[in-house]
Amino acid sequence: RSTLIFDQIKDTYTFWKIKKAVKDELVKKKEITEDLNSLIPKIMANQNLDTKIKNKVQEIMDKQGYFRDNITIAKNKFKDIADTSFLPAFYTEKEFE
Repeated sequence: RSTLIFDQIKDTYTFWKIKKAVKDELVKKKEITEDLNSLIPKIMANQNLDTKIKNKVQEIMDKQGYFRDNITIAKNKFKDIADTSFLPAFYTEKEFE
């Protein structure tokens, strides 16, 4: 599944925008003393690019129906629960919204 997601991500504008931002940061550095495998995640975290790529993965997974399948499983698992008296009040009363 991860290969399919990567194949879809690498064709997006977001992916290339992130790739260019990382490359630009690497070019700005005069001398790279760190290992690139540890430096690239730091650059992505500093510029909040890791969140952007995670959001894109989430978007693709949503389009593929991944979350819809999980919601259906959860609904079916809890469909027979009719007695909610054991839940705290903030789960059942609107006043807590």
